[in-house]
Amino acid sequence: MPVFLWAGKNKKGDIQKGEMEASTEGAVLANLKRMKIEPTKIKKKPKDLFENVAFLQPKVKTSDIILFARQFSTMIDAGLPIIQCLDILYSQQENATFKKMLRSIKDDVESGSTLAEALKKFPNEFDDLFVNMIAAGEAGGILDTILRRLHGKNRQVKIQGKRCHDLSHCNPHYRGCCTGCHFGFRYTCI
Repeated sequence: MPVFLWAGKNKKGDIQKGEMEASTEGAVLANLKRMKIEPTKIKKKPKDLFENVAFLQPKVKTSDIILFARQFSTMIDAGLPIIQCLDILYSQQENATFKKMLRSIKDDVESGSTLAEALKKFPNEFDDLFVNMIAAGEAGGILDTILRRLHGKNRQVKIQGKRCHDLSHCNPHYRGCCTGCHFGFRYTCI
């Protein structure tokens, strides 16, 4: 769906600007009228020249996935349908790459795929454990609980990853979460 840039005045006469996703310019006009904004300018947003160049797009960070799992869990727990949750998460996402992924996931779920099948299309962001746990949560009717667990798992992995970047913080005798080898010794972060 195309994105339109708009500018207009509210009831107080203040100038407001923004962008809105809609099928036509008329739909944007109708939405602005509903928001009690008198539009002064509506135009289609120009395409980004580097939109399809993957290495120039922002990466999806672990923190984005953690936030996604936490917010999704909260909304599912509150009783919102999956499609509505994905739509809300899409509209709030600032990372353009993750936003495109959420749009694709939402479209797949709307067309009849399970959430797990939709997530499986993005293996760099959602690993097999994540996808399989989502599938189990969908089958068992406990998706909110599974998402909460995934939020905790991903948060723990992110914290461990931060600690393991420097071997000076590692103890060669402690065995636990995050290991690496250096000169034949087994290092684990403490």
